[in-house]
Amino acid sequence: MDITPLFRAYIKTVKTRNKAFGIQSPTSDDKQRILRTKPKTAFMITAKDITSQITRLRDFLLEHREKYLSFYDNVVAEEMTDAERDQIDTGAQRIINTCSHLLKEFRNDNRKVTAAPQMKEYMEAVADLIDMYLKAVCKIHSELKALRVKRTLVMRKLSRLELPQTKSNIPNPFALPTSKVTEKDPDKVLDKDIEEVEEPDTVKKMDLCENDVAVLADEELSAEELQMFESENVQLLNELNSMTEEVKAIESKVLHIAELQEIFTEKVLQQEQDIDRISNTVVGSTENVKDANEQIKQAIQRNAGLRVYVLFFLLVISCFGYHLMSLRFLRKIRVFFKSKPPKQNWQETTDISYCTIEREKMDAVKAMKHLGYAFNSEGQLRKVGVDGQVTEEPFQFNVSNQHQECQAHYEELGNAVTEYVYHLMETERDLIRLPVPKDSNKGTFIFVSKDYDQKDVLVILIHGSGAVRAGQWARSLIINDNLDMGTQLPYIKTAQEKGYGVMVLNPNDNCLATGQKIPNSSSGEEHTNYVWNNYVKNTKATKIAIVAHSYGGVLTVTLADQLKSEFEKRVKAIAFTDSVHVYSNIEITKFMKEVARNWISSQSPLDTPMNTPEYDIPRVSAGHQKHEMTSYSCMESVFKFIDEKVSL
Repeated sequence: MDITPLFRAYIKTVKTRNKAFGIQSPTSDDKQRILRTKPKTAFMITAKDITSQITRLRDFLLEHREKYLSFYDNVVAEEMTDAERDQIDTGAQRIINTCSHLLKEFRNDNRKVTAAPQMKEYMEAVADLIDMYLKAVCKIHSELKALRVKRTLVMRKLSRLELPQTKSNIPNPFALPTSKVTEKDPDKVLDKDIEEVEEPDTVKKMDLCENDVAVLADEELSAEELQMFESENVQLLNELNSMTEEVKAIESKVLHIAELQEIFTEKVLQQEQDIDRISNTVVGSTENVKDANEQIKQAIQRNAGLRVYVLFFLLVISCFGYHLMSLRFLRKIRVFFKSKPPKQNWQETTDISYCTIEREKMDAVKAMKHLGYAFNSEGQLRKVGVDGQVTEEPFQFNVSNQHQECQAHYEELGNAVTEYVYHLMETERDLIRLPVPKDSNKGTFIFVSKDYDQKDVLVILIHGSGAVRAGQWARSLIINDNLDMGTQLPYIKTAQEKGYGVMVLNPNDNCLATGQKIPNSSSGEEHTNYVWNNYVKNTKATKIAIVAHSYGGVLTVTLADQLKSEFEKRVKAIAFTDSVHVYSNIEITKFMKEVARNWISSQSPLDTPMNTPEYDIPRVSAGHQKHEMTSYSCMESVFKFIDEKVSL
């Protein structure tokens, strides 16, 4: 409804009333003040600039639309050439990209401006309108291009005056799917091109114009071109295969480095205790010498000649005794625990008396209680109370503020635990000791079941490196957890229940109490070789199974390499638990890959197949990520594996 006459009547009434009351009407300056335009801001200038560029592009495309779509190929001088059309396409595409970039920057600048919410909404609406305007112009350009492609194809086919040729078997990477272009409705072609330019920010540049692509689509490759492409394909395939082999080689090397790092870390941790003990001994010796020097100086100052000589004598004796104690401390503890065992004839080990076993039990238990510890009924190491009863308090490493005293206490307890495990193998599992070297009581020993040499199946247990001895997997597990986790007793029990013979090796016991190397057992490799040639070789066992943990895997593959023929003839199953045999530099044979399996530490469920290099023994998960726990966690699977192998 038009209310202009009413508005004019109101204005006239107001003027008449103002004149009656003497109110002056606004001057020309006041009118100019009210009606003047506001100054233009940067926002308005930028928006107007982008809009003007889009408008010029639209006007240009509409102005030359008719000439652009005329395809008489210069029959008339005023018609547009293909080069000019390509130039229009390139220029229009460049302007579209520029406007898209300017619009994107325009939006970003608007977001950074601090303004009222209503102003922000207004600025965003302006940007959206410009974006819609740009998309509409893009649609005009894409329609022109689509019609040009369609008419170019039609003109090309009419000029050739021949039926369509058969399609080449080799796909042309530069050709568009012409069958789809000719079969589809032109409107669908237009829609497809329009969708491709709907988003100006993602417009892609083509190396070839649509006319060239359409021409290439109808032409077949020559024989020379086909041969050239085939040779290039073969060359690319060879390069890809070589790169794949290099990647596999690098992967195996990285895995090998990781395994080396693991064994290196294990060795460093084992040496840390020895280094601390040596350091503490040196510090203690230095302090003793300083105290002795002070006392001598005081004695000289007091002119006590006789006392000086006596003090000097005592100083020499004390230093000598202290150094002797520090250098052979662990060996003295071992001698202490072995000083009271009954005298045993190694040639008659099968005739051990009940009294001998009871005395060994008393010595082992007494040594444990002397240190304030004992094993409860569940095989857990606990402290002994003042009343002599076993408490629920577990092992405590820190018994003093001095680290060397704590370490010495731990080593003493470890030796007592070793003697206690020996006692359990002899009493609970009824094993006997065999000397190494044979027919000698000045060396080390192994444990065997009484009828081991008469059994058809013999199970050999080999522990890893470090402080562990026969019958142990990990001393830390025995002290901190329980006997079942840290000892070989569960393996011995299971093997005996299955009717197998048992042999427990002792490859870490290489030195006498005097520090001399044990003949035929100066190293783990020499120990295993001697035991095989002097004990295993003489048994009636036709099926031998070996269970080796950690460094025991190195001893096993070394033995297999030394006794290749006999080893492969009699050994039917080898179960490694987180073995480090890959560091032995011994090539794993096909036989080892067939009869052996390595249960490695992993978070995966038990028996999950793990990634295994081609040069190594098959690996599966031990069901536990802790190295020393692998033997205990996979025991059930190990014996299932052994039963399958020896039954073949």
